[in-house]
Amino acid sequence: MDHRRDARHRRAATDLHQFHGHLRRGSRRAAIAASSTPCRDSAAPIEASDLDWTILRPGRFVRGGPSSRRLTRRGEPFVGDDVSIDALSKLIVDLAMREGLHVRESLGVSRE
Repeated sequence: MDHRRDARHRRAATDLHQFHGHLRRGSRRAAIAASSTPCRDSAAPIEASDLDWTILRPGRFVRGGPSSRRLTRRGEPFVGDDVSIDALSKLIVDLAMREGLHVRESLGVSRE
């Protein structure tokens, strides 16, 4: 049983590594990889835990631009293509500083 779980984790780690490679090269395939089953499955243990978690699914990172952002929740269609690094950074700080904000939510983050 543990062997199968370890194999799934290794496969998810490999897929995540490939996803980051696509992201570094600015490939639009990264968006497709993010919605694939192994990436979704890798979040399952976190979502099933009793931890306070927030999963962020940002669009493609861009420098500059407006610091406003649009959030989409799980089950809603993702709107937008990219998000400014400033907007994403501000969201991360807000999540860290405001207790209970978007706890146990999976959020898509894009430019408004």
